[in-house]
Amino acid sequence: MAIQDADDSDPEEEEEVPGVQDLPNQPIKREILDLKREVTWVGDPLTENRRAYYSEALVDGQEIHPGDYVLIKPDKPSQPLYVARVMYLFQSMLGVKMFHLQWFM
Repeated sequence: MAIQDADDSDPEEEEEVPGVQDLPNQPIKREILDLKREVTWVGDPLTENRRAYYSEALVDGQEIHPGDYVLIKPDKPSQPLYVARVMYLFQSMLGVKMFHLQWFM
């Protein structure tokens, strides 16, 4: 693997890399979510195209909303946790409770 030295540049020209402090003002969930958790919808759904969309879910008693950041535990314990942002919560036509997530790698 080849490694290239970085060019020295003036600090004024450097772009700031967004960090955790720059994320939207949303709480970061401390609990680790996995597929074996109890999920309960809160409130009435908005139904569109035979799907029911929700604004809140309780996952083992913890509130999850669109825009929240969550940690997902992979199947293999040797893999690191995945970070994701909840985009929306919905129930499929078959009654399966699902979250659409934006993954951060």
